[in-house]
Amino acid sequence: MKHTEIPVHAGRDYSIDIHDLGSHGEGIGRYEGFTVFVPGALPGERVRASIRLVKKKYAVAELAAIETPSPARIEPPTGYYPEVGIYPLATMDYAAQLHFKRERVTSLLRRIGHSDANVLPVLGMANPWHYRNKIQLPVGYRDGAPALGFYEAGSHRIVDMNECLLQDEGTSALLRAAREIILTHGMIPYDETTGEGTIRHIVGRTGTDGRLQAVIVTAGNTLSQAELWMRELRARLPQLVSLYHNVQSARTNRILGPTMHRLWGEEQLPAQIGDIRFLLSPGSFFQVNPVQTEVLYRTALDYAALTGKETVIDAYCGTGTISLFLARRAARVIGVEIFPAAVADARANAERNNLPQAEFIAGDTAQILPMLAADGVRPDVIVMDPARAGCDERVLAAAVAMNPARIVYVSCNPATLARDIAILENNGYRARQVQPVDMFPHTMHIEAVALLTRDT
Repeated sequence: MKHTEIPVHAGRDYSIDIHDLGSHGEGIGRYEGFTVFVPGALPGERVRASIRLVKKKYAVAELAAIETPSPARIEPPTGYYPEVGIYPLATMDYAAQLHFKRERVTSLLRRIGHSDANVLPVLGMANPWHYRNKIQLPVGYRDGAPALGFYEAGSHRIVDMNECLLQDEGTSALLRAAREIILTHGMIPYDETTGEGTIRHIVGRTGTDGRLQAVIVTAGNTLSQAELWMRELRARLPQLVSLYHNVQSARTNRILGPTMHRLWGEEQLPAQIGDIRFLLSPGSFFQVNPVQTEVLYRTALDYAALTGKETVIDAYCGTGTISLFLARRAARVIGVEIFPAAVADARANAERNNLPQAEFIAGDTAQILPMLAADGVRPDVIVMDPARAGCDERVLAAAVAMNPARIVYVSCNPATLARDIAILENNGYRARQVQPVDMFPHTMHIEAVALLTRDT
């Protein structure tokens, strides 16, 4: 279609049928064959869309009205902020979300991976609300007044919030308490446009038994009224066990800076996944949905099919969470991770859980795997849990060369999972089964565990 043939115009309304969702959860429709993105619209709906932006190949519209609603459309619980971009599927029935996510994984596997692997129904949550155990709240201004909440979709404009439907009770309580303290005592928020002000973020995490760890992030080296913060937070939050002050002086989107001071309480926060115990510092990585994390890891463990005699390599092992689950049923687990700090945490976690059969190596997985092979290591199972970008092709090549009986691929991005499955299937393995796990209800994210075995 030539630019002069674009059938929609900015400032006008059009009736559009929505047939899919985009990567950010926006409805995708067509008007006379021209693609229109409509945030807030659901597949199966006819909507009236007000065109706001027109490009050569697509337009972006605002949802003006729902002319024919989807049968899956629901009214979210009280406390829903539609302008916040963190839960674009909150207006879709949860069963429909799970069906949509399964279809999305299947489509990507077929289209990108050219794989006929069996995609199982998504493992969802009994209660898909209030599951996040960590919160990171920007503090700033909204229309000249102090604001604390999350950003509007696609912007750094803070939506002043009293609650969030995705946060658990501990982190929600921290949101409310911090907001009250800032407003009541006239704390000075940070203004990211000018670089002036003090309070940049409030960070919190809930651990085992509801215990809470909190961090106040400031732009300067000092936290004025530190005693007041300690007194007020402890009075409002009886579950609080530690309070930290972090300094982030750089003009950056990175939340935590390099300087961390413990103001009060325990140094680390106890947490648990299944029967594996962890101690978390404020900067430690830990899954934000512990209920579904256990489901995900137990799926990986089931696919590994361990009998207690196997050698397992856990590539991209991070802080060793999956490695420790595997070590309970394996003779030897070797975790490989490029970040030395994560490896140090993994070793401490193995010692804490009395799992000496789990060992960890700091280094590039693409370089470590061939070194292990040269040393005579012959893994029965290789587990991969890469970041969203997927596996380095050198890692896939090294894994194939080690010839394990099983490869268990844990993915947070079905598109790169599909890409990597195609590579593995072109090198002698076959994806037998893929189990999606809904780690983040009401978002577009979906995790999946794939089992690959030698092609026979």
